[in-house]
Amino acid sequence: MYPDHRRPTGTLLQQTQTMLSTGSNPTLIANFLHSQQLPVKPRDIYNIKQQLHPSSTPESELQEVLHQPGISSYFSHDENHVLNCISFCTSDQKQRFNSAMSRCTTIASILADLPVAEFQEAIKWLDAVELQVN
Repeated sequence: MYPDHRRPTGTLLQQTQTMLSTGSNPTLIANFLHSQQLPVKPRDIYNIKQQLHPSSTPESELQEVLHQPGISSYFSHDENHVLNCISFCTSDQKQRFNSAMSRCTTIASILADLPVAEFQEAIKWLDAVELQVN
């Protein structure tokens, strides 16, 4: 089948463009179009996405996400100004992190005042908790 036969047109094209502009996954869009009897491939959807944003690069797409309301981001650079890490979270995640961190600070203060033997046991317990999470 030639690509022309796989291209959405009319209402399906408009729906596809709307879904892409809201950040929908191209594979899921292809699944939707299959349910509409259009035999597209995910690559076809990526091509439509590229036409919507012809100068889009991974960096520009990342910047677009990071500048949305409710998103906090942090860029970590080394001493040569080389980017090491980018971290970002929603405002809800940031609020929960700050709440948990305030409790961890209190716990750390309490642990610091323990006798050495009790402190070592507490650290072993914290290590065990961390292993359960990972």
